[in-house]
Amino acid sequence: SIKSRLETILASLQTPYNGSDSYGLVAVDMDGVLAQYSGWKGCSHIGDPYPHSEKLLKMLNNYGKVIIYTSRGNREVHDWLVKWKLDKYIDSININKDPMLVGNNPGKPTANFYIDDRAIRFTGDLTKLLQDLQTFKEWWRV
Repeated sequence: SIKSRLETILASLQTPYNGSDSYGLVAVDMDGVLAQYSGWKGCSHIGDPYPHSEKLLKMLNNYGKVIIYTSRGNREVHDWLVKWKLDKYIDSININKDPMLVGNNPGKPTANFYIDDRAIRFTGDLTKLLQDLQTFKEWWRV
C-alpha cells in the first residue's frame, strides 16, 4: 500500500548514514522547495527559507549526501545557504563530487532522488504523462 511504502521511505531517511558505498544521494531544488518562491524576481532575489527547510535538509543529510540542484548560480546559492546557516547540510551545489559516480553528462548530478517543485513523475504511461503536463501547477501556485 502507499501508506506502508511511505512509512518505509521515512524510516530509511531516519536511519543514519553509515559511510557505506550504498548511501543515498538526494538532489534538491532551491526555489519552491527550500526557498520561498512566487515567480522569478531576478538573480539576486532568493526568498527566505520555508519553515520546513532546515528539518528537510537535516532528514535528507541523515539519509546520505545532499546536492543542491538548481538553475541558479552557485555563488548565489552558496551565499543564501551560509546566510541561513543551512550550508552544513549540503555536500555540493549543482555537481556530484563523488569520484565513484562519474557520468557522461556533468550537467546533471547523479542522485538516487530528485526533489523539485516543478517535477512530473514519469510512470511509463504516456497518456497519463500528457494529462499531467496539461494540468500541472506548482504547489505554490495552487
